[in-house]
Amino acid sequence: MKILSKLAFIAISIIIFSIAIKTAYLRHQHNTTKTFAGSDIEAIWKEGGRVCNLENPYSRINKKKKRIYKPPTYFPGFYISSCLMQKIAGSPQRGLYLWSAINSIIYLMIGLFFYLIFLKKSYFFLAILTASICFFSRWSMHTLASLQTNFIGILPLVLSFYFIKLKPRTSLVLFGISLLFKQIAIFLVPLFLLKDFKLNTKIIKNAFYIAVIPTLIILPFIINDFTGFMKSILYSGMRESKGAAILADSTKIMIMYALMLYTYFWYYTKKVRLAVASLVIFICFVSLNQILFTQYYLWLLMILLMALYEVSDSLFKKNE
Repeated sequence: MKILSKLAFIAISIIIFSIAIKTAYLRHQHNTTKTFAGSDIEAIWKEGGRVCNLENPYSRINKKKKRIYKPPTYFPGFYISSCLMQKIAGSPQRGLYLWSAINSIIYLMIGLFFYLIFLKKSYFFLAILTASICFFSRWSMHTLASLQTNFIGILPLVLSFYFIKLKPRTSLVLFGISLLFKQIAIFLVPLFLLKDFKLNTKIIKNAFYIAVIPTLIILPFIINDFTGFMKSILYSGMRESKGAAILADSTKIMIMYALMLYTYFWYYTKKVRLAVASLVIFICFVSLNQILFTQYYLWLLMILLMALYEVSDSLFKKNE
C-alpha cells in the first residue's frame, strides 16, 4: 500500500472515530435532559428496582388482570444490572445516566471491534466500512438514542463468533452471556452446540458452557415462580401481529421453523461457517416472525458483518 493511501486511510479513520466519539458524547449529554417516561428502558429500570427490593419481577404476569403493562420479557441479566446501577448511582434517574454512559462505551467498542478485526487482515476498506456501518446505521443510532439493551447483548455475541476457533470455551460462555442480557439470538443455540460437526458428548459440554452462567442467574427466579417466569419470557412470542396478512401467523411460524431446521441440517452436513449459517437463521427470523421490532435489524446487521468477516478471505484479496 502506497504512503499516500496509508495517509488517506489514517485520516479517514481519525474522522470516523472522532465523529463516533462526538456522537456518543452528545447523545449521552442529551440523555441527561431527556425523559424516558413510558419507554421500554423505563420499564426495565422499574423491574431492576423490584429486584433491588427482592421482588420477583416475573410474578407480575400472574396478577389477576387481563393484561399487564410491559411485562419482563428478557432473561434477568439486565434487570440485575439495572439494580446494581441504581444502587451505585443512588436513584433510578442517576442509574439511567450511568447506563447511558456504559451504553455509549459499548457502542464505541463494537465499532472498534469490527475495525480491528478487518485491519488485522489488512482489509483497510472493510475496516472503515464496517466501523462506519456500526457507528452510523439508523438502527445503531436508534439504540443509542433510546438506551435499549441491544449493544450489551450484541458485543458478547460478535466476540463469540470471533473466538469460536481460537478459544471455543470462551466463545460458548460469551454466547451464553449474550442470551442472559437479551435472548434474541436464542435460535443460534443449535449452531453453537454443533460447532464441532459431531454428534457426540461434546454437545453436552458445549451446552454446559453456554448455559452455566445464565442458569446460575435465572435459577432463583424460576424456583420462586416458574409459571410467572415462563409466561413472561414467552409473552412476546405469543402475541399476535396487528397488521392484516395473507398468511396466518401460525402458517408463517411453521414455515420459519421448517426453514430453521433445514438450516441446522445444512450447517451440520455442509460444514458452512458459523456466522454465515447464523445469518440465514436471522433472515428467516426477521422475515417470518409474527412480531417485528426495529431492533431485530441491528442484530441482523451485526451478524451480516461477522459473516462478511468469515468469508472475506475467499472474496477479497489482501493488501487491497
